[in-house]
Parts: sequence; structure tokens; C-alpha cells
Amino acid sequence: MPPRRLEKKITLGFKIMSGFYLGALARSDVSRLTDTPGLPWGTLDLETKLNAMGEELLVNKVFKYWASWGTSILDATSDAIAINFLLLMWRDWDRKGRPTNPNALVHKQFQKNATILLDRSIYEYITRKWRGSSDSRIAANLKAIESANELFEPIRETDWTALVDDVVTNGKIEGLSYGPGVDNRIRLLLYYYYVIKEVGGPNDPTVIGIDVDHIIPESVFGSTLDTDLKVLSANISNLGLLPKRQNISKGAKRLADIRDPWLIDQVERYEEIPEADFRKFSDVSQVRDLKAFRGPLIQEAFRETRKRLISY
Repeated sequence: MPPRRLEKKITLGFKIMSGFYLGALARSDVSRLTDTPGLPWGTLDLETKLNAMGEELLVNKVFKYWASWGTSILDATSDAIAINFLLLMWRDWDRKGRPTNPNALVHKQFQKNATILLDRSIYEYITRKWRGSSDSRIAANLKAIESANELFEPIRETDWTALVDDVVTNGKIEGLSYGPGVDNRIRLLLYYYYVIKEVGGPNDPTVIGIDVDHIIPESVFGSTLDTDLKVLSANISNLGLLPKRQNISKGAKRLADIRDPWLIDQVERYEEIPEADFRKFSDVSQVRDLKAFRGPLIQEAFRETRKRLISY
């Protein structure tokens, strides 16, 4: 493991430990760990407790679909958001008596809170709400949960709707363009889109990763002088997640040029375009048609499907 990566993992581990046992994560708090009596050094106490909580999370279909895509909250968002999620969900599970019966009300409330917090974490990462002193914010959240309601407060439907409408319609996040190129926030939004629609990731041992695919390839846009069309290359309506299998990749292929049956199946499944319509969405002149087709699918998922997922 590269030294920087190892250093990061060690730092994360001590921050999680400090937040778990002390409820605080600043450098001075981490330094206090060695002077804090009663900490179970040399045991698997922390790992065992968090793993047990994690097992209960996987009862939730939202997290089953999330896990199927082979990414983690840490990989998809940021260190601070991932630590905040982990510690808050532990505190919520602990205050509810660490329930394991999926039929119990407290277990259902724990599951609902996990969905709400994942939803909030994604929204706040995309809108960059975690800039600044994240350690103090996590500590404040840990303190607040002690007297919080049994159910967390979700992000308002109107806020999500406004965000996604801006992403789809204008190619912007809160008024600022997210192109050219593939913004990590749009990648995250795509992951969440598939989770909301209950589309599982690849269950195939030959798959070696996930590509963010330009449905109409970026290379095709080099032939146009129309700047409005060029901008649409990075629009979320022209992007999808495709499983990457060794020696078979869509790459710069237009939909009309795909011949491999496996790849055709993946495009139909993950980009929601039937093979009969591949020729309709292959050239740069058709990108507006593609936006008109896929844009509403994305907007509808966040306007209606997400609402059913989050609702009490």
C-alpha cells in the first residue's frame, strides 16, 4: 500500500475511534485517546460493534442496492461525510437498544434513518455543504442526536427537485456548470439514481469495474461547431454507469455501432435505451433528443420515486 494511502487510513481510523469513544474528532481530541482511561486498546471492540451495526444496515434494500455497485460512501463522497454517517448511525442504533428484529418498530426507525441520512449525505456532498470545519460539525451532530427525535429530518422534496432540475435542464449545480468532463458529484448522482430505481449493479465475476459512459461519445462532439450541443456532452442525460468487462468496453462506440450482445444488454439495462432505438441516439445532432428522453426519467426518479423511499 502506498505510504500516503496508509497514512490516510491510519488517520481515518483514529478519527473514527475518537468520535466513537469521545464524541469529538479534532486533532487535540485524537491526542487525548492515549490518556483516556478505559479504552479497549488491543481489542476488536470498535470493529465488532460497527460491523454488527453494518449488518443491520444491509437488511435495508437501499443499502443492498448501494452495495451491489461496489462503491462505498467513503469512496463516493468524502472522509468527513463517511465518518459522520458511520458514527451517527452507530449512535442511533445504540440509543435504540441495538435492535436486530426487522419487525420491531425501533429497527424500522433505524432503517428509515439510515435511508434519510444517506439521502442527506449525498445531497450535501453534491451541493458542497461540508466545506469548512467538518470535525466540529460531526461533533455537533453527535451531541445533537442525544436529544433528537427518533426519526431524522429529511431533505425537503423541493430542495432535491430544484437541484435535479438544474442538473438536467441547465447542466448546472446551484447555478454553476458542472462540465466539461465528468464531475464526481454527477457520478454520485448517477449511483444514487440507480439505487432509487432499484437497479442493481453487475453480479458478474468478469466485471472489473464501473465506467461513466458518454452515451453519445465525447469524440463525436468534436465534429460540431455548435457550442450548445458541445455543452450537452457532459449533461447527466448523456451519462450512464456501465459495468466494465475485460476486453469488452463501449468506449467511443456509438450505440448504432455496438454489436456485442453482452454490451447491448448492458446499455438497455443501465442506460434505459432499447436496442431498437440505438440509432435514434448515436450522433451529436441527436443529443437534444436524448436529453428529452432520459432527462425526464431522472427528474421523475427524484421527484416521485425518492419521495416514496424517504416518506414516513
